[in-house]
Amino acid sequence: METVGATDWEYFRIGPEDHYLAVANAFNFGSQNFKEIDSYQTNSTIYKLDRSKNVFTKYQSISTNSAVDWEYLNMGTDFYLMVSNAQNCGTCE
Repeated sequence: METVGATDWEYFRIGPEDHYLAVANAFNFGSQNFKEIDSYQTNSTIYKLDRSKNVFTKYQSISTNSAVDWEYLNMGTDFYLMVSNAQNCGTCE
């Protein structure tokens, strides 16, 4: 799985069948930065397990500002996924 300065992975499950991985990406650098714009503003990605292929596939992309940590919790029937951003991105492009 391609990452962009990954700092954390979080595994979580919703119900008995749905398995997910969330990656916190911190900085837009490396070969994927084809525009050569250094920025803490980048997307972090949530992957969902495709049980028919037994592989995680991209489920959702979330704009983050130097994400450093994901935390997952559930309370009763409610599920929460939280991300910790290290930058306020006031000067991000």
